[in-house]
Amino acid sequence: PPPAVIAVTETWLKDYITDAQVSIKGYNVYRSDRDKRVGGGCLLYLHDQLLVKEVSEYNDQENNMVCCYIESSHTLIVSIYKPPDSKSSGFSSLLSHLQDTIDRISENHRMPDIYILGDFNFPNVDWKMPLSYQSSSVPDLFDFMDKNQLTQIVTKATRGDNILDLALTNVPRYVAEVSVAPTILSDHSMVKALLGFDMLGLISAPSSETRSPHTFRATDYHNADFDAMNEAFRAVNWEHLFDLCDHDPEQYLELLKLTILQITLLHSPTCRLTNDAHSKPRRNSPVTAMKRKRRKLNAKIHALQVRNPQSRLLPKLTEEVNLLGYNIQSEILNNLSLREEKAVQTIRSNPKYFFSYAKRFQKTKSSIPVLRNSSNELTSDPRSKAELLQAQYQKVFSDPAKADISACLDSEGLPQGLSTSFLDFSFSKEDIISALKELDPYSACPDD
Repeated sequence: PPPAVIAVTETWLKDYITDAQVSIKGYNVYRSDRDKRVGGGCLLYLHDQLLVKEVSEYNDQENNMVCCYIESSHTLIVSIYKPPDSKSSGFSSLLSHLQDTIDRISENHRMPDIYILGDFNFPNVDWKMPLSYQSSSVPDLFDFMDKNQLTQIVTKATRGDNILDLALTNVPRYVAEVSVAPTILSDHSMVKALLGFDMLGLISAPSSETRSPHTFRATDYHNADFDAMNEAFRAVNWEHLFDLCDHDPEQYLELLKLTILQITLLHSPTCRLTNDAHSKPRRNSPVTAMKRKRRKLNAKIHALQVRNPQSRLLPKLTEEVNLLGYNIQSEILNNLSLREEKAVQTIRSNPKYFFSYAKRFQKTKSSIPVLRNSSNELTSDPRSKAELLQAQYQKVFSDPAKADISACLDSEGLPQGLSTSFLDFSFSKEDIISALKELDPYSACPDD
């Protein structure tokens, strides 16, 4: 499938270069140009199936950023370029602008899925354990990552021995693989992140059609009378129905479906239809109130930094913002813990609730993510995944055509190849390692 998002940095574009001149068929372009200085700039190519509700752009003639919010999947995608000689104050202002965007999007909703891509030019930083660094802007980035629970997922050098090009996300569990490969287009390597789901597959056009009450989808199976349903199924003369169709399989399948639907509807209530237009408004949660307060304080801090940098209020306001960030994280984690505890209690009495609870966090209708083939390559093609699963399933079973029945009968229960039993045997560590290597890593375990 085509990539859903392409992020480019150091675009070197100016305002006299139109979007049409840098367009890619099937994609919409969103950009931030450095118009008064050579170099710099960044842009995002988003697949035209991704409907962008909000676009935010930042440019201080040094740093560039463009943000795109996709409402249908509640996802924020960001491209950033920070030059090596960027001032700490400019990068801090960029992060404040981005934080305001995140707070505004998540004010009445949960935190969006965030993907921040770009060239940050932070050399000599060990991202596995970042204890030492040269740039004074690195602590600002760490604070920002901590506030939004972001993880840096690029682990290989993108230029020389340094990881200059970063990918930050608050949902690293959705990332199946991150690869780094050289490209002739730049002295930086290209970073490719493969998600465990198809982002384009999440997009569905809004439908104004009302759900028909005479379909399987309109049935409330949780409150169905399955005993009465089974009795009705037993009373049906299925052979007589087949005779009515003149033994035509296609007609019989259609009549079979209608009969099952009729019995199901007779013994099952109809699902309650909800309408978003008449749904109850969201309550003003403590997290929402704290986020709103933090956004206002950040605005005050930014205004004081511009008008009166020596103000005595700045340290106090900064400390209050940091405390709010900690309280927001604590409240979110506490709510998650309470929700999980409630789910565990419900599952004990109703195990089926587990599937309803897990489905709330599902990103895609498909339950099968990307799979790795025998060549150690990830694939998302449905046909390839079906073949891999079929091959894995078949390896559990032995081939009856290759079984030597007579040898098994004559062995009197001994393992194949042995004619007599033995009591003592010895094996070494090397024998165990050799035997483990003979195991097929793509085979599933049998039931026994």
